[in-house]
Amino acid sequence: MAFRTWLLLKSAHPERLADLGLTQSDSVQLESLAKNFRLQYDNLVQRHNDAANAGKSPSLTLLRQQIDDLVDSTRRDIKKTLSTDGVAFVEVQVQNHKRNVRIHTPAQ
Repeated sequence: MAFRTWLLLKSAHPERLADLGLTQSDSVQLESLAKNFRLQYDNLVQRHNDAANAGKSPSLTLLRQQIDDLVDSTRRDIKKTLSTDGVAFVEVQVQNHKRNVRIHTPAQ
């Protein structure tokens, strides 16, 4: 979950990825991957919402699985595309983000 929320935050402003301290090459690659992730993520959510607005009952379980698959695919692409140092840097960023993630559940 931490990787998904980190990707969502970073993909909202991919131009800011250059400020993370990565090499120029890694920054360019990560920005491209983040933009691609966001396009695919938004497409999945939009298709789900369109189906719901059309009176259908789209599967929330399927949407979650598709998002999980997208996150996994993006993570694999990051590992294939970035330098070893770039991948390690992203992992540290995600771990730092994970420490700050708070899950709120509705009161029962």
